[in-house]
Amino acid sequence: MVALALQVGFDSITGTAIVIGSTAVGFSCSILNPFNVGVAQGIAELPAFSGAWYRIIMLAVMLGVTIFLVCRYALKVKKTPTLSTMHEFDKTREELNMDVKDVKFGIREKICLVIFILTIILLVWGVIKEGWYFYEIGALFLGMAILVAIVSKMGLNGFGQSLAEGMTNICSGALVIGVANGILWILTQGNILDTILHAAASVLTQLPSWLSAVGMYIFQCLMNYLIPSGSGQAAVTMPILAPLSDLVGVTRQTAVIAFQLGDGISNAITPTSGVLMASLALAKIPWEKWAKWFLPIMLSQYGLGLVFVIVAQLIQLGPF
Repeated sequence: MVALALQVGFDSITGTAIVIGSTAVGFSCSILNPFNVGVAQGIAELPAFSGAWYRIIMLAVMLGVTIFLVCRYALKVKKTPTLSTMHEFDKTREELNMDVKDVKFGIREKICLVIFILTIILLVWGVIKEGWYFYEIGALFLGMAILVAIVSKMGLNGFGQSLAEGMTNICSGALVIGVANGILWILTQGNILDTILHAAASVLTQLPSWLSAVGMYIFQCLMNYLIPSGSGQAAVTMPILAPLSDLVGVTRQTAVIAFQLGDGISNAITPTSGVLMASLALAKIPWEKWAKWFLPIMLSQYGLGLVFVIVAQLIQLGPF
């Protein structure tokens, strides 16, 4: 996407935003994601993936707003390239300076495309039906890479070199993830997270129901900077917030919505997110430049999320 954006006159931030922005919105408003919605609803004892109609509305609205904001920026940069903070570096990129050549889309390329499509289908089936997670997904994509290398006749040396180059590009992101996991381990082993949860629960019980829903949303937004894992955050917070929602008059479905939005929006900016740091490493965009650019978009998403949580509580979104 970065190469495509540069070739049509945009910048590398636009290409990266196409991927990270859409991924963050899709995760925040996911309809059938087993890792956040599925886990949270299971803990809250709600029917699996219930309330999907409301999440469809959330996805349509938030994705539409994000697309508009990214496109507006892209058109400004295309008209005035110097507006981009990556302008000077982008001029040196190979993707911008390479010649666009006509490549034959032959039988080998078609087979590789079929392998990729089948991999995605198998991924969806494995995650939903068999409960696949990182190990299984990693093995699946490694298998896909091996098949593509065989079909395209890359050879053992060519495949090994390509794999090594790809791993090199994400090493910096892996180091950040390691440090972040160390921080999370300290917070967990020192019972610091338990203290935070207890303090939040004590405050929420003193608020009106709609304001308690807002408090849950804000709490989940802040917790995501400490626990970027969707299933991990659900496992830590939902066992407390689900029964707490009954006490303060918040529907459990609303509590799940608050968790879902709070858990996903900041994934596009938090440095403890493995997906984000790996993506920025591949795009060669410094985190601080990306964070400064994406912050206004994230704030607009936070605002929309707040509205969705309040509306969900006002209409008593169920099942309860």
